Amino acid sequence: MYFCQEKTSESLQCPPNIRRSDIEVGAEYRTLESMLNRCQSINWFPTQIMFNQFIHEKGIAFKLQLMEAKWYKTCRNKYTEMKIERHENIKRKIESGREETSGKITRQSIGCSTLTMPHDCFFCGESSGELHKVATFGIDSNVRKYALEVKDTVRLAKLSAGDMIS
Repeated sequence: MYFCQEKTSESLQCPPNIRRSDIEVGAEYRTLESMLNRCQSINWFPTQIMFNQFIHEKGIAFKLQLMEAKWYKTCRNKYTEMKIERHENIKRKIESGREETSGKITRQSIGCSTLTMPHDCFFCGESSGELHKVATFGIDSNVRKYALEVKDTVRLAKLSAGDMIS
């Protein structure tokens, strides 16, 4: 019995044929059974499989072991804990009504804009009506270089918010 529904030039793996003393016989089938059950619960399968052919009254692992199911390593690697967990989280977010958002943080997403930034002096921190604009592209790297030399953590923290020109 082949777990994979496609044929490739890769050699098939059969867990009963692996003679390792540190792995219990059938452990790989039990692991795959739990992964398949999780995939079925979220209705997501990364490969084309006929799930019904694996169902047995004693469990999927029993049926896989009984039939000495074989698979390609690349096919089996599509059923990993991380991949299934990612899809479970997506399904949970969809069911709870929250939109899927990217993890990218932008100035707009945190509510900060250059128009509302305080007009304080970068060096002394005081607010005065006489602020000057910086138009030299090398100013950021020069100030950063000298701040590193003198170990000025306050300036370095201010520089980490962005470049000086913006």
